[in-house]
Amino acid sequence: MFSKKSSSFPRHLTAAFAIICALTICLAGGLQQQVHAAGNPPSHVLPSTVGGIDFLHGGNASFKHGVTRVKPKTKQGAVGNIVCPPCGCNCNTHAVYGTDPIVFIHGISYNSSITCTGSGGLWSNPISYLQNWHIGLGSDEILWTGQFYTVGYYDQDVRCGSDAQQGALGFQLSTRYNNWAPKCNGYGGTNNNDPTVGTNHEKLEHVSCEFAWFLWNSFSSAGINVKIVAHSMGGLITRYAIQKVQQGDPAFPPLLYVSDVVTFSTPHGALTYDQTKLSDYFCGFCTQSTEMGTGSFMTDITNHDHPSALNGTDWTLIGSLCNCDPLDWQSQATYMSNSGGQSNNHRIGYSSAPACPGQPGWPDGYDHGNWSNDQCDTFDASYWYCDGCSRTQSSFSFSNASPHSLHEMLFAFIYVNW
Repeated sequence: MFSKKSSSFPRHLTAAFAIICALTICLAGGLQQQVHAAGNPPSHVLPSTVGGIDFLHGGNASFKHGVTRVKPKTKQGAVGNIVCPPCGCNCNTHAVYGTDPIVFIHGISYNSSITCTGSGGLWSNPISYLQNWHIGLGSDEILWTGQFYTVGYYDQDVRCGSDAQQGALGFQLSTRYNNWAPKCNGYGGTNNNDPTVGTNHEKLEHVSCEFAWFLWNSFSSAGINVKIVAHSMGGLITRYAIQKVQQGDPAFPPLLYVSDVVTFSTPHGALTYDQTKLSDYFCGFCTQSTEMGTGSFMTDITNHDHPSALNGTDWTLIGSLCNCDPLDWQSQATYMSNSGGQSNNHRIGYSSAPACPGQPGWPDGYDHGNWSNDQCDTFDASYWYCDGCSRTQSSFSFSNASPHSLHEMLFAFIYVNW
């Protein structure tokens, strides 16, 4: 499936040196060990240069849309009255604040119900993770201050809509009992009040239309950019929504502002025949399972390789080499090319995520869902990756000094070279 190249990884050269920043402090008296687990922010000062690499200049730490980087002592005048980094307001670190809204959209449910937030919620750990300080590159410490939004599209979803918890705002896309998106009526052959709406028999074309109008009504119509985290089928819904807006489909909004999308275990390359049949069995031959395998929906997606919102969209596609995830990480979970000669797609396949204080590890990579539980901030995960490559690329670079899943997600939203 891939050819093992030497461990040459320009994208993660910074990550290799960040291990030194994250795990040691260079003091006059020697080296002091410092381990940073999620929920236990570091109190140390990270150097701006390590081994001659300058993280603060020269493009290595360029920042994406919706990111503010300040010295803590200027924090109040620059970004308002918000909390200082763990080291205090007058230390030598740089406070990096992510300010764009982040929208979370879930995948398929075999019983048409997903819990999004609170106890047992799919997004509970990612939201909690983003609400705490984390190690960045060089002298950076990162905190996300933008609003979190969870989206549900099943009528039986739990704490995804207006009942969302953990400080998130939620929205229910289903038009079955509330015709809030009239232009979606009839799209994909589904009327807004059809009995299939709000279930796993609702056509994915229709769900994507609803999602696009949610993004427009809530953000893009006011010129607000968002970042999206999508799991499994949620990545296909996101992709189709952006694609149809880009293509000028009259049932969709005139434009969207989505600068970054991170997908976890999304079948970008479609389900195989056997996967579709097994999935159909568990969900009672539901429409959404079938559509992820064959038919016009997936054909339309694979024929439009890299959808982009206005001003461009950077895609980070994350899969796993573990047999416990049914998706092949190359031909399915990361199956997307870059666009326009830019390095605006990042294909990642995790092969190992070691344990850190307070949580277990995943020595063979993540299964289809447990990437959301990994809140380690250590740079010791292993994965294969390429940046700006085609979806048919067969050789990848390897790094055994990489961020874990949620740390990777955070870096994808912060740094241009991620």
